Amino acid sequence: MRKNIAIATLTASSLFVVSSCTKDFDEINKNPNGPVEVPSSLLISGIVENVMDQSYSTFNGGDMGSAWAQHWAKVQYNDEERYSPRDTQFDAIWNSFYAGSALPGGGGLQDINVMYDQAGTEGNTHVQGVALVLKAYHFSVLTDLFGDIPFSQALKAKEGINLPAYDTQADVYTGVLAMLDEANALLEDGEGIINATSDILYAGDVLKWQKFANALKFRTLMRMSNRADFNKQADLQAVLARPIFESNADEAKLVYLAAAPNNNPVNNSVILGNRGEYKVNSVIVDMMLDSNDPRLSKIAQPNKDGDYRGKPAGILDVPSDDYNYDNVSPIGAIYLAGNAPAYFMSYAEQEFLIAEAAKRGLLGVANDDATATTHFNNGVNASMSSNGVAAAAATTYLADHPYNASTALTQIYTEKWIALFGQGFEAWTEWRRTKVPTLVPALEGTINEIPSRYQYPPTEQALNGVNYEAAVAVQGADLLTTEVWWMK
Repeated sequence: MRKNIAIATLTASSLFVVSSCTKDFDEINKNPNGPVEVPSSLLISGIVENVMDQSYSTFNGGDMGSAWAQHWAKVQYNDEERYSPRDTQFDAIWNSFYAGSALPGGGGLQDINVMYDQAGTEGNTHVQGVALVLKAYHFSVLTDLFGDIPFSQALKAKEGINLPAYDTQADVYTGVLAMLDEANALLEDGEGIINATSDILYAGDVLKWQKFANALKFRTLMRMSNRADFNKQADLQAVLARPIFESNADEAKLVYLAAAPNNNPVNNSVILGNRGEYKVNSVIVDMMLDSNDPRLSKIAQPNKDGDYRGKPAGILDVPSDDYNYDNVSPIGAIYLAGNAPAYFMSYAEQEFLIAEAAKRGLLGVANDDATATTHFNNGVNASMSSNGVAAAAATTYLADHPYNASTALTQIYTEKWIALFGQGFEAWTEWRRTKVPTLVPALEGTINEIPSRYQYPPTEQALNGVNYEAAVAVQGADLLTTEVWWMK
Protein backbone atom coordinates (compact mmCIF):
# COMPACT_ATOMS: atom_id res chain seq x y z
CA MET A 1 0.00 0.00 0.00
CA ARG A 2 2.85 2.37 0.81
CA LYS A 3 4.27 1.59 -2.62
CA ASN A 4 0.97 2.44 -4.31
CA ILE A 5 0.71 5.71 -2.36
CA ALA A 6 4.23 6.62 -3.34
CA ILE A 7 3.51 5.94 -7.00
CA ALA A 8 0.30 7.98 -6.83
CA THR A 9 2.11 10.85 -5.14
CA LEU A 10 4.88 10.75 -7.72
CA THR A 11 2.36 10.66 -10.56
CA ALA A 12 0.47 13.64 -9.16
CA SER A 13 3.68 15.54 -8.69
CA SER A 14 4.70 14.76 -12.24
CA LEU A 15 1.36 15.95 -13.59
CA PHE A 16 1.75 19.17 -11.62
CA VAL A 17 5.20 19.74 -13.04
CA VAL A 18 4.08 19.04 -16.59
CA SER A 19 0.99 21.22 -16.33
CA SER A 20 2.99 24.01 -14.75
CA CYS A 21 5.42 24.03 -17.66
CA THR A 22 2.94 23.54 -20.49
CA LYS A 23 3.34 27.10 -21.73
CA ASP A 24 7.07 26.50 -22.29
CA PHE A 25 6.75 22.91 -23.52
CA ASP A 26 7.73 23.66 -27.14
CA GLU A 27 10.86 25.50 -26.06
CA ILE A 28 11.91 22.84 -23.53
CA ASN A 29 11.57 20.03 -26.06
CA LYS A 30 13.56 21.61 -28.87
CA ASN A 31 16.66 19.61 -29.77
CA PRO A 32 19.52 22.08 -30.31
CA ASN A 33 21.35 19.45 -32.36
CA GLY A 34 18.39 18.70 -34.64
CA PRO A 35 17.39 21.90 -36.47
CA VAL A 36 13.87 22.07 -37.87
CA GLU A 37 15.04 24.01 -40.93
CA VAL A 38 18.18 23.59 -42.99
CA PRO A 39 19.71 26.00 -45.50
CA SER A 40 17.68 25.73 -48.67
CA SER A 41 20.47 24.68 -51.03
CA LEU A 42 21.24 21.63 -48.91
CA LEU A 43 18.06 20.07 -50.32
CA ILE A 44 19.40 20.05 -53.88
CA SER A 45 21.33 16.79 -53.61
CA GLY A 46 18.36 14.74 -52.39
CA ILE A 47 16.07 16.16 -55.08
CA VAL A 48 18.55 15.62 -57.91
CA GLU A 49 19.44 12.09 -56.86
CA ASN A 50 15.81 11.06 -56.28
CA VAL A 51 14.65 12.04 -59.77
CA MET A 52 17.62 10.42 -61.49
CA ASP A 53 17.41 7.25 -59.37
CA GLN A 54 13.81 6.82 -60.50
CA SER A 55 14.37 7.85 -64.11
CA TYR A 56 17.37 5.57 -64.55
CA SER A 57 15.93 2.60 -62.71
CA THR A 58 15.93 -0.41 -65.04
CA PHE A 59 12.28 -0.95 -64.10
CA ASN A 60 11.34 2.56 -65.26
CA GLY A 61 13.67 4.21 -67.75
CA GLY A 62 14.97 0.82 -68.83
CA ASP A 63 11.93 -1.42 -69.26
CA MET A 64 9.53 1.42 -70.14
CA GLY A 65 11.93 3.81 -71.82
CA SER A 66 15.01 2.36 -73.48
CA ALA A 67 13.16 -0.86 -74.37
CA TRP A 68 10.22 1.06 -75.88
CA ALA A 69 12.64 3.27 -77.84
CA GLN A 70 14.22 -0.01 -79.05
CA HIS A 71 17.67 0.78 -77.74
CA TRP A 72 17.57 -2.06 -75.23
CA ALA A 73 16.09 -5.55 -75.47
CA LYS A 74 15.71 -8.36 -72.95
CA VAL A 75 16.36 -12.06 -73.27
CA GLN A 76 14.22 -12.90 -70.24
CA TYR A 77 11.56 -11.27 -68.02
CA ASN A 78 10.44 -9.05 -70.90
CA ASP A 79 6.78 -8.34 -70.05
CA GLU A 80 7.34 -4.57 -70.15
CA GLU A 81 9.20 -4.82 -73.45
CA ARG A 82 6.08 -6.56 -74.79
CA TYR A 83 3.93 -3.67 -73.47
CA SER A 84 2.64 -5.38 -70.34
CA PRO A 85 3.96 -3.09 -67.59
CA ARG A 86 3.30 -3.43 -63.88
CA ASP A 87 0.92 -0.98 -62.24
CA THR A 88 3.29 -0.72 -59.29
CA GLN A 89 5.82 1.02 -61.50
CA PHE A 90 3.31 3.68 -62.53
CA ASP A 91 2.70 4.27 -58.82
CA ALA A 92 6.43 4.41 -58.11
CA ILE A 93 7.11 7.08 -60.74
CA TRP A 94 4.06 9.17 -59.83
CA ASN A 95 4.73 9.08 -56.09
CA SER A 96 8.47 9.67 -56.30
CA PHE A 97 8.08 12.69 -58.58
CA TYR A 98 5.30 14.26 -56.52
CA ALA A 99 6.12 13.21 -52.96
CA GLY A 100 9.72 12.10 -53.22
CA SER A 101 11.61 9.17 -51.83
CA ALA A 102 10.65 7.67 -48.49
CA LEU A 103 14.34 7.31 -47.72
CA PRO A 104 16.41 9.94 -45.90
CA GLY A 105 17.30 12.71 -48.29
CA GLY A 106 13.80 13.09 -49.69
CA GLY A 107 13.33 14.50 -53.13
CA GLY A 108 10.36 15.19 -55.36
CA LEU A 109 8.15 18.21 -55.89
CA GLN A 110 7.21 18.51 -52.23
CA ASP A 111 10.85 19.08 -51.28
CA ILE A 112 11.29 21.46 -54.20
CA ASN A 113 8.49 23.61 -52.80
CA VAL A 114 10.13 23.51 -49.36
CA MET A 115 13.44 24.55 -50.92
CA TYR A 116 11.83 27.43 -52.80
CA ASP A 117 9.99 28.74 -49.72
CA GLN A 118 13.02 28.40 -47.46
CA ALA A 119 15.22 30.18 -50.01
CA GLY A 120 12.66 33.00 -50.07
CA THR A 121 12.94 33.31 -46.29
CA GLU A 122 16.71 33.47 -46.65
CA GLY A 123 16.51 36.02 -49.45
CA ASN A 124 18.43 33.57 -51.65
CA THR A 125 16.89 34.16 -55.07
CA HIS A 126 19.54 32.06 -56.83
CA VAL A 127 18.38 28.95 -54.98
CA GLN A 128 14.79 29.88 -55.78
CA GLY A 129 15.82 29.89 -59.44
CA VAL A 130 17.34 26.42 -59.05
CA ALA A 131 14.14 25.21 -57.39
CA LEU A 132 12.04 26.45 -60.31
CA VAL A 133 14.29 24.74 -62.87
CA LEU A 134 13.94 21.45 -61.01
CA LYS A 135 10.20 21.97 -60.58
CA ALA A 136 9.76 22.64 -64.30
CA TYR A 137 11.77 19.53 -65.11
CA HIS A 138 9.71 17.29 -62.81
CA PHE A 139 6.39 18.52 -64.21
CA SER A 140 7.61 18.28 -67.80
CA VAL A 141 8.60 14.64 -67.36
CA LEU A 142 5.38 13.78 -65.53
CA THR A 143 3.18 15.27 -68.24
CA ASP A 144 5.26 13.67 -71.01
CA LEU A 145 4.77 10.28 -69.35
CA PHE A 146 1.10 10.51 -68.36
CA GLY A 147 -0.43 13.41 -70.32
CA ASP A 148 -2.89 15.49 -68.28
CA ILE A 149 -1.78 15.64 -64.63
CA PRO A 150 -2.47 17.54 -61.39
CA PHE A 151 -0.56 20.81 -61.73
CA SER A 152 -2.25 24.02 -60.57
CA GLN A 153 -3.83 22.28 -57.56
CA ALA A 154 -0.99 19.84 -56.90
CA LEU A 155 0.99 19.91 -53.63
CA LYS A 156 -1.58 22.07 -51.83
CA ALA A 157 -2.63 19.85 -48.95
CA LYS A 158 -1.82 22.68 -46.51
CA GLU A 159 -4.45 24.73 -48.32
CA GLY A 160 -6.99 21.95 -47.91
CA ILE A 161 -6.69 20.55 -51.45
CA ASN A 162 -6.16 16.84 -50.95
CA LEU A 163 -7.80 15.73 -54.20
CA PRO A 164 -6.29 17.92 -56.92
CA ALA A 165 -7.92 18.38 -60.29
CA TYR A 166 -6.00 17.53 -63.44
CA ASP A 167 -4.72 20.19 -65.83
CA THR A 168 -4.51 19.65 -69.57
CA GLN A 169 -1.05 19.05 -70.95
CA ALA A 170 -1.29 22.34 -72.84
CA ASP A 171 -1.82 24.18 -69.56
CA VAL A 172 0.97 22.25 -67.84
CA TYR A 173 3.36 23.20 -70.63
CA THR A 174 2.31 26.82 -70.35
CA GLY A 175 3.04 26.68 -66.62
CA VAL A 176 6.41 25.00 -67.17
CA LEU A 177 7.46 27.72 -69.62
CA ALA A 178 6.46 30.40 -67.10
CA MET A 179 8.53 28.67 -64.39
CA LEU A 180 11.57 28.59 -66.63
CA ASP A 181 11.21 32.28 -67.50
CA GLU A 182 11.02 33.15 -63.81
CA ALA A 183 13.97 30.87 -63.06
CA ASN A 184 16.04 32.54 -65.77
CA ALA A 185 15.33 35.98 -64.30
CA LEU A 186 16.14 34.89 -60.74
CA LEU A 187 19.39 33.24 -61.79
CA GLU A 188 20.47 36.17 -63.94
CA ASP A 189 19.54 39.05 -61.65
CA GLY A 190 19.24 37.42 -58.24
CA GLU A 191 21.63 36.89 -55.37
CA GLY A 192 22.69 34.28 -52.86
CA ILE A 193 25.13 31.40 -52.59
CA ILE A 194 24.33 27.91 -53.86
CA ASN A 195 26.12 25.40 -51.63
CA ALA A 196 28.72 23.84 -53.92
CA THR A 197 28.91 20.55 -52.05
CA SER A 198 25.15 20.00 -51.99
CA ASP A 199 24.76 21.08 -55.62
CA ILE A 200 25.79 17.74 -57.14
CA LEU A 201 24.80 18.93 -60.60
CA TYR A 202 26.74 22.19 -61.03
CA ALA A 203 28.73 22.74 -57.80
CA GLY A 204 27.08 26.11 -57.18
CA ASP A 205 27.66 27.55 -60.66
CA VAL A 206 24.75 29.96 -61.21
CA LEU A 207 25.47 30.49 -64.92
CA LYS A 208 25.30 26.78 -65.65
CA TRP A 209 21.91 26.54 -63.92
CA GLN A 210 20.76 29.40 -66.14
CA LYS A 211 22.01 27.57 -69.24
CA PHE A 212 20.08 24.47 -68.13
CA ALA A 213 16.91 26.54 -67.67
CA ASN A 214 17.16 27.93 -71.19
CA ALA A 215 18.10 24.62 -72.81
CA LEU A 216 15.14 23.00 -71.09
CA LYS A 217 12.86 25.77 -72.34
CA PHE A 218 14.05 25.18 -75.89
CA ARG A 219 13.29 21.46 -75.52
CA THR A 220 9.84 22.25 -74.14
CA LEU A 221 9.02 24.61 -77.01
CA MET A 222 10.21 22.09 -79.58
CA ARG A 223 8.08 19.38 -78.04
CA MET A 224 5.04 21.57 -78.65
CA SER A 225 6.13 22.52 -82.14
CA ASN A 226 4.18 19.87 -84.08
CA ARG A 227 0.87 21.25 -82.81
CA ALA A 228 -1.14 23.01 -85.48
CA ASP A 229 -1.91 25.79 -83.01
CA PHE A 230 1.77 26.31 -82.14
CA ASN A 231 2.97 29.87 -82.60
CA LYS A 232 6.10 30.13 -80.48
CA GLN A 233 8.78 30.85 -83.07
CA ALA A 234 9.60 34.16 -81.42
CA ASP A 235 10.09 32.38 -78.10
CA LEU A 236 12.49 29.87 -79.68
CA GLN A 237 14.53 32.68 -81.17
CA ALA A 238 14.55 34.53 -77.84
CA VAL A 239 15.94 31.49 -76.01
CA LEU A 240 18.94 31.42 -78.34
CA ALA A 241 19.77 34.98 -77.31
CA ARG A 242 20.17 33.78 -73.70
CA PRO A 243 22.94 31.62 -72.20
CA ILE A 244 22.51 27.99 -73.29
CA PHE A 245 24.77 24.93 -73.35
CA GLU A 246 28.02 25.63 -75.18
CA SER A 247 29.66 22.22 -74.82
CA ASN A 248 29.41 18.91 -72.98
CA ALA A 249 30.83 20.71 -69.96
CA ASP A 250 27.57 22.62 -69.54
CA GLU A 251 25.06 19.79 -69.92
CA ALA A 252 22.84 18.82 -67.01
CA LYS A 253 23.93 15.41 -65.80
CA LEU A 254 24.42 13.69 -62.47
CA VAL A 255 27.73 11.84 -62.38
CA TYR A 256 27.28 9.02 -59.90
CA LEU A 257 30.06 7.60 -57.73
CA ALA A 258 31.64 4.29 -58.64
CA ALA A 259 30.60 2.36 -55.54
CA ALA A 260 27.26 1.60 -53.91
CA PRO A 261 25.11 3.10 -52.51
CA ASN A 262 25.83 6.16 -54.68
CA ASN A 263 26.32 4.29 -57.95
CA ASN A 264 24.25 4.56 -61.11
CA PRO A 265 20.96 2.58 -60.82
CA VAL A 266 21.72 0.67 -64.03
CA ASN A 267 25.01 -0.52 -62.56
CA ASN A 268 23.26 -1.39 -59.34
CA SER A 269 20.70 -3.53 -61.15
CA VAL A 270 22.59 -5.11 -64.06
CA ILE A 271 26.04 -5.57 -62.53
CA LEU A 272 25.57 -5.75 -58.77
CA GLY A 273 22.11 -7.30 -59.10
CA ASN A 274 23.29 -9.75 -61.78
CA ARG A 275 20.44 -8.83 -64.15
CA GLY A 276 22.20 -9.86 -67.34
CA GLU A 277 18.98 -10.16 -69.31
CA TYR A 278 19.34 -6.49 -70.32
CA LYS A 279 20.85 -6.44 -73.82
CA VAL A 280 20.93 -4.19 -76.90
CA ASN A 281 18.22 -4.07 -79.55
CA SER A 282 18.88 -5.30 -83.08
CA VAL A 283 17.53 -2.06 -84.63
CA ILE A 284 20.31 0.13 -83.27
CA VAL A 285 23.03 -2.53 -83.65
CA ASP A 286 22.17 -3.20 -87.31
CA MET A 287 21.91 0.50 -88.09
CA MET A 288 25.31 1.23 -86.58
CA LEU A 289 26.91 -1.75 -88.31
CA ASP A 290 25.57 -0.52 -91.66
CA SER A 291 26.92 3.00 -91.11
CA ASN A 292 30.24 1.89 -89.59
CA ASP A 293 29.42 4.00 -86.54
CA PRO A 294 32.35 4.10 -84.09
CA ARG A 295 29.91 4.45 -81.18
CA LEU A 296 28.78 0.83 -81.61
CA SER A 297 31.66 -0.52 -79.52
CA LYS A 298 30.64 1.94 -76.80
CA ILE A 299 26.91 1.25 -76.65
CA ALA A 300 27.32 -2.53 -76.93
CA GLN A 301 29.73 -5.30 -76.03
CA PRO A 302 30.51 -8.29 -78.27
CA ASN A 303 28.55 -11.48 -77.62
CA LYS A 304 30.26 -14.75 -76.66
CA ASP A 305 31.26 -15.27 -80.30
CA GLY A 306 32.89 -11.84 -80.51
CA ASP A 307 30.15 -10.35 -82.66
CA TYR A 308 27.82 -7.38 -82.20
CA ARG A 309 24.32 -8.84 -82.31
CA GLY A 310 21.07 -7.39 -81.05
CA LYS A 311 17.65 -8.83 -80.36
CA PRO A 312 14.33 -7.56 -81.78
CA ALA A 313 11.82 -6.08 -79.36
CA GLY A 314 9.42 -8.60 -77.88
CA ILE A 315 9.26 -12.41 -78.34
CA LEU A 316 7.37 -14.30 -75.66
CA ASP A 317 9.54 -17.36 -75.14
CA VAL A 318 13.05 -16.21 -74.33
CA PRO A 319 15.76 -17.18 -73.67
CA SER A 320 15.79 -19.40 -76.74
CA ASP A 321 18.30 -20.82 -79.19
CA ASP A 322 17.84 -17.68 -81.29
CA TYR A 323 18.15 -15.11 -78.50
CA ASN A 324 19.79 -15.84 -75.18
CA TYR A 325 22.30 -14.60 -72.63
CA ASP A 326 25.28 -15.71 -74.72
CA ASN A 327 24.46 -14.80 -78.32
CA VAL A 328 22.99 -11.29 -77.80
CA SER A 329 25.32 -8.39 -77.09
CA PRO A 330 25.26 -6.87 -73.60
CA ILE A 331 24.85 -3.13 -73.06
CA GLY A 332 28.13 -1.25 -73.40
CA ALA A 333 30.49 -1.19 -70.43
CA ILE A 334 30.49 2.60 -70.11
CA TYR A 335 26.70 2.53 -69.66
CA LEU A 336 26.96 -0.14 -66.96
CA ALA A 337 29.68 1.60 -64.94
CA GLY A 338 28.94 2.69 -61.39
CA ASN A 339 29.92 6.26 -62.21
CA ALA A 340 27.99 6.45 -65.49
CA PRO A 341 26.17 9.81 -65.74
CA ALA A 342 22.40 10.24 -65.64
CA TYR A 343 21.16 13.02 -67.93
CA PHE A 344 18.56 15.67 -67.33
CA MET A 345 19.52 17.08 -70.74
CA SER A 346 22.62 16.72 -72.90
CA TYR A 347 24.41 19.24 -75.09
CA ALA A 348 24.01 16.86 -78.05
CA GLU A 349 20.23 16.85 -77.65
CA GLN A 350 20.12 20.65 -77.54
CA GLU A 351 22.17 20.91 -80.72
CA PHE A 352 19.98 18.47 -82.62
CA LEU A 353 16.90 20.40 -81.50
CA ILE A 354 18.40 23.66 -82.77
CA ALA A 355 19.33 21.98 -86.06
CA GLU A 356 15.75 20.77 -86.44
CA ALA A 357 14.32 24.21 -85.64
CA ALA A 358 16.61 25.81 -88.22
CA LYS A 359 15.70 23.34 -90.94
CA ARG A 360 11.97 23.74 -90.23
CA GLY A 361 12.21 27.53 -90.43
CA LEU A 362 11.32 28.06 -86.76
CA LEU A 363 14.27 30.41 -86.18
CA GLY A 364 13.18 33.07 -88.65
CA VAL A 365 14.82 31.77 -91.85
CA ALA A 366 13.13 29.16 -94.03
CA ASN A 367 15.21 26.02 -94.63
CA ASP A 368 18.22 27.48 -92.85
CA ASP A 369 20.62 24.72 -93.86
CA ALA A 370 23.72 26.67 -92.87
CA THR A 371 22.61 26.94 -89.24
CA ALA A 372 21.23 23.42 -89.27
CA THR A 373 24.54 22.01 -90.55
CA THR A 374 26.53 23.68 -87.79
CA HIS A 375 24.33 22.39 -85.02
CA PHE A 376 23.94 18.95 -86.60
CA ASN A 377 27.72 18.61 -86.64
CA ASN A 378 27.91 19.88 -83.05
CA GLY A 379 25.40 17.25 -81.99
CA VAL A 380 27.23 14.38 -83.66
CA ASN A 381 30.60 15.47 -82.28
CA ALA A 382 29.16 15.93 -78.79
CA SER A 383 27.66 12.45 -78.86
CA MET A 384 30.92 10.95 -80.08
CA SER A 385 32.86 12.72 -77.35
CA SER A 386 30.51 11.68 -74.56
CA ASN A 387 30.90 8.09 -75.73
CA GLY A 388 34.68 8.30 -75.65
CA VAL A 389 35.15 8.19 -79.43
CA ALA A 390 38.34 9.81 -80.69
CA ALA A 391 37.98 13.11 -82.54
CA ALA A 392 39.57 11.67 -85.69
CA ALA A 393 37.00 8.85 -85.82
CA ALA A 394 34.19 11.36 -85.34
CA THR A 395 35.56 13.48 -88.20
CA THR A 396 35.67 10.44 -90.48
CA TYR A 397 32.12 9.48 -89.59
CA LEU A 398 30.82 12.98 -90.39
CA ALA A 399 32.75 13.01 -93.67
CA ASP A 400 31.09 9.74 -94.62
CA HIS A 401 27.64 10.88 -93.43
CA PRO A 402 27.50 14.65 -94.05
CA TYR A 403 24.43 16.82 -93.52
CA ASN A 404 22.17 16.45 -96.55
CA ALA A 405 19.60 19.21 -97.10
CA SER A 406 17.18 16.88 -98.89
CA THR A 407 17.06 14.33 -96.05
CA ALA A 408 18.03 16.62 -93.21
CA LEU A 409 15.16 16.06 -90.78
CA THR A 410 15.45 12.28 -91.00
CA GLN A 411 19.19 12.60 -90.43
CA ILE A 412 18.76 14.92 -87.46
CA TYR A 413 16.09 12.74 -85.84
CA THR A 414 18.08 9.55 -86.39
CA GLU A 415 21.29 10.96 -84.97
CA LYS A 416 19.40 12.34 -81.98
CA TRP A 417 17.84 8.92 -81.38
CA ILE A 418 21.32 7.37 -81.36
CA ALA A 419 22.69 10.11 -79.11
CA LEU A 420 19.91 9.48 -76.58
CA PHE A 421 20.97 5.85 -76.09
CA GLY A 422 20.65 4.97 -72.41
CA GLN A 423 18.47 8.01 -71.66
CA GLY A 424 15.32 5.91 -71.44
CA PHE A 425 12.49 8.38 -70.86
CA GLU A 426 13.88 11.03 -73.20
CA ALA A 427 14.74 8.57 -75.96
CA TRP A 428 11.22 7.13 -75.97
CA THR A 429 9.59 10.57 -75.65
CA GLU A 430 11.49 12.09 -78.56
CA TRP A 431 10.78 9.03 -80.69
CA ARG A 432 7.07 9.48 -79.95
CA ARG A 433 7.36 13.04 -81.27
CA THR A 434 9.38 12.38 -84.42
CA LYS A 435 8.62 8.69 -85.17
CA VAL A 436 12.15 8.41 -86.58
CA PRO A 437 13.66 5.91 -87.11
CA THR A 438 10.83 3.68 -88.26
CA LEU A 439 10.30 1.08 -85.55
CA VAL A 440 8.23 -2.09 -85.74
CA PRO A 441 6.17 -2.81 -82.59
CA ALA A 442 7.39 -5.56 -80.31
CA LEU A 443 6.96 -9.08 -81.62
CA GLU A 444 4.23 -10.95 -79.74
CA GLY A 445 3.34 -7.75 -77.93
CA THR A 446 0.18 -7.37 -75.87
CA ILE A 447 -0.80 -4.40 -78.07
CA ASN A 448 0.04 -3.83 -81.72
CA GLU A 449 1.76 -0.44 -81.38
CA ILE A 450 4.52 1.17 -79.35
CA PRO A 451 2.99 2.84 -76.27
CA SER A 452 2.20 6.54 -76.44
CA ARG A 453 1.96 7.16 -72.68
CA TYR A 454 1.91 5.64 -69.22
CA GLN A 455 -1.38 4.67 -67.64
CA TYR A 456 -2.41 6.52 -64.49
CA PRO A 457 -1.42 4.73 -61.26
CA PRO A 458 -4.09 2.61 -59.54
CA THR A 459 -3.78 4.64 -56.34
CA GLU A 460 -4.86 7.74 -58.22
CA GLN A 461 -7.94 5.96 -59.50
CA ALA A 462 -8.78 4.75 -55.99
CA LEU A 463 -8.08 7.94 -54.02
CA ASN A 464 -8.79 10.71 -56.53
CA GLY A 465 -11.42 8.98 -58.61
CA VAL A 466 -13.63 11.95 -59.50
CA ASN A 467 -10.76 13.98 -60.90
CA TYR A 468 -9.25 10.92 -62.56
CA GLU A 469 -12.50 10.25 -64.40
CA ALA A 470 -12.71 13.89 -65.47
CA ALA A 471 -9.19 13.74 -66.87
CA VAL A 472 -9.93 10.56 -68.82
CA ALA A 473 -13.06 12.15 -70.26
CA VAL A 474 -10.94 15.02 -71.63
CA GLN A 475 -7.76 13.25 -72.67
CA GLY A 476 -9.13 9.90 -73.80
CA ALA A 477 -9.20 6.36 -72.48
CA ASP A 478 -6.60 5.52 -69.85
CA LEU A 479 -4.65 3.26 -72.19
CA LEU A 480 -1.05 2.96 -73.30
CA THR A 481 -2.20 3.78 -76.83
CA THR A 482 -3.91 7.12 -76.11
CA GLU A 483 -1.80 9.92 -77.56
CA VAL A 484 -0.77 12.82 -75.36
CA TRP A 485 -1.58 16.38 -76.46
CA TRP A 486 1.68 17.21 -78.27
CA MET A 487 1.40 14.01 -80.34
CA LYS A 488 -2.00 14.95 -81.75
